[in-house]
Amino acid sequence: MTIFKTFFKVGRKYIGNIFMYSGIFLSIVLVIASVNGNTTTEEFMASEVKVAVFDHDNSDLSKGMVQYLEENHNLLEIEEDLNTIRDRLYQRRVEYVIIIPEGFGESFAGEGEKLSLDVYKLPGTMTSQFMDMALDTFLSTYRGYLAAGMELSEAYAKTVNTIAVQTDVAFYSGKEAPVYAPIHFFYMYVPYALISVVVLAIGPILIVFNNGQIKSRINCSRVSAFRKNMSLMAGSGIYTVLIVLIYFVISLVLYKSDVFNTAGIFRVLNMLIYAFVCLAFAFLLSLLTSKSHLLNIFTNVFGLGSSFLCGVFVPRMWLSDGVVAIGRFLPAYWYVNVEEALCSGEAASSVIATGYLVQILYGVAVFVIALVLSQYKRKG
Repeated sequence: MTIFKTFFKVGRKYIGNIFMYSGIFLSIVLVIASVNGNTTTEEFMASEVKVAVFDHDNSDLSKGMVQYLEENHNLLEIEEDLNTIRDRLYQRRVEYVIIIPEGFGESFAGEGEKLSLDVYKLPGTMTSQFMDMALDTFLSTYRGYLAAGMELSEAYAKTVNTIAVQTDVAFYSGKEAPVYAPIHFFYMYVPYALISVVVLAIGPILIVFNNGQIKSRINCSRVSAFRKNMSLMAGSGIYTVLIVLIYFVISLVLYKSDVFNTAGIFRVLNMLIYAFVCLAFAFLLSLLTSKSHLLNIFTNVFGLGSSFLCGVFVPRMWLSDGVVAIGRFLPAYWYVNVEEALCSGEAASSVIATGYLVQILYGVAVFVIALVLSQYKRKG
């Protein structure tokens, strides 16, 4: 009981870590969840570019280019002065400026001196690359019809008709893309946050008890290693429940209607089980190192690694069979299994029960290893 009380005395110094890390990682989770929850791939729309054109040629080709740009982009009128053009580009009031020299149409048809367009643009931007491609498409199409032996007017008409053709764009992944409720994305990214928050917030407290004067005093007392570990686990468990409670309250505020139902209860239970798996790792790491900064290395490697391998960050439909097979050996895989089962609406209770059971066994195994290591270090 003394160690249990002492745990909370020490924990007061580190309780700020819980709220700090929870705030940091929860903000990351919420941003990612909101982006994924509001992103759709049902439609593709081309963007209009702010373009200025100075036509000194007045040929069928140049008039066709101006008409094409006017129909597809935002055609602006500015003064034809180099300083003015540069100012407008710098101020982003225009994004692409085209100067068509006199005789360009004849030159393009292979008559007279070879001329090219004078183009002023914002270098390295998507709009400039997009306009480069659009102009190249127009001119290449026009050149192709001329090469086929058509007259200038006929080639222009064919070019306009060809460019005007639109294609319906569909996104195909090889599988039917499921539609998820917003709460799914929140709980899907929770494993990444939990492993970081639990280890970084509780790990330093446990390290205090396993090193320095507190460890020496406990070893000199009549408290057995088992009682010490049980007291530390009890105190850590309360802190872990506090972390889970913070996440639950956030989800309750954001997705109230989706929390108080059967799926919501299973999600909270899934989060609680995984949190205790993370606690098992924190307990083991506190015995393996006396330096808190090494906990950051573990959370970065294990947290990010398991998130990518187990389908937290990347849907499993995009992962190779080999990656999915590796992910099976990590607890986050079984957390995701439960979450996906809850979203499918067709999942048997056995899938959810299996996910819970594997996570519990994983956590128990890590706790047992930690207890054995604690006994060994005490004797040593």
